[in-house]
Amino acid sequence: MAARFLGLATVPVRVLPTIERREDVLSLQLIENLQREDLNPIDMAEGLQTFFQAWQGDVSLDEILNVLQTYDRDRNRLPEDVAATVAVIAKISGKSTTSLKRLFAFLKLPDQIKEALRTGQIGVPWGYLFAASGSGRRTDRLMDLVVM
Repeated sequence: MAARFLGLATVPVRVLPTIERREDVLSLQLIENLQREDLNPIDMAEGLQTFFQAWQGDVSLDEILNVLQTYDRDRNRLPEDVAATVAVIAKISGKSTTSLKRLFAFLKLPDQIKEALRTGQIGVPWGYLFAASGSGRRTDRLMDLVVM
C-alpha cells in the first residue's frame, strides 16, 4: 500500500526462512536496527543493551560493562553462554569489545549529554570525552562550552 502511494511499481524484499528460535529473531532485529541511517550512538547502545538483556536476563549496565572487561582480559572466565552473547554482539555490530565498552558507557552519561549525542548536537568523540571525565560540575561546564 505504501509503495503504491509513493508510485513505486516494485519494492526490494528479502524472503527469509521461517525463524523459530527467539535468539535468531532477536539477532535479525538487531541487524535491521543497526542498519538504520538515522541511528545515533545512544539508540545503538540502548539496542545493544536490550539485546544483551534479552539473551542474559535483566542484568544491569554495570554488569554488562564488567562482562565486556572480563571478555577482553580472559573470556574463559565467563560462562560459555555469556561469552557467546558478547561474541554475537561484536559480530553483528562490527565493533570491538573496546568500542562496545565505550558505547555502553554513553548510557551512564547525564541525560543532557545523552540527548545532545542523540540529536547530533555533539559528536561521538565528545561523548567519549564526557564518558571518560565522569560527572560533576566540570562536566557541566564543559558541556556548556561545547554546546555554545
